[in-house]
Amino acid sequence: MNNYEAEAVRDMEISEDGLGLYCSIQSEMDKERFYTVRCAEHAHEVVVHSCNCKGFYYYKRCKHVSLVQAYWNRIYKNNTKANTSKFVARKAAPVAKKSPLVRKVRNGGLVLVKAPAKKTPVAKVIEQAVEAVVPTPNKDMMKAALTTNQGFRLLR
Repeated sequence: MNNYEAEAVRDMEISEDGLGLYCSIQSEMDKERFYTVRCAEHAHEVVVHSCNCKGFYYYKRCKHVSLVQAYWNRIYKNNTKANTSKFVARKAAPVAKKSPLVRKVRNGGLVLVKAPAKKTPVAKVIEQAVEAVVPTPNKDMMKAALTTNQGFRLLR
């Protein structure tokens, strides 16, 4: 590792923004200039995928990307899938169902609530409506309405 590489890695700033993880690394020629190297963080590694320098713009590779990737590889060298496979997440314990008879109130206590009324299925309600008996109209009333000029009256 030459002098620039050692200084650049030592002075590198690692941060995160809305676009994800990034590293700010100093330019070799201009000490006042810093380049942003974008990284993608995975479970077992960090992958460097872009830099905003001219070399990366034209050739899709640059020394900044190489330096940052080497830095992350040193940190993550022991964090491989084989080493972390023993840390498998266990299944969570089942959660007890909430009782419909108990309700939490504002002061933190529990209150016993009456059991909800049993709902009648919609099919039964429709069946009852279909079976309902419709009263037959009075035939005298029908004759009177059809044979006279008078309008329908309730009281005769």
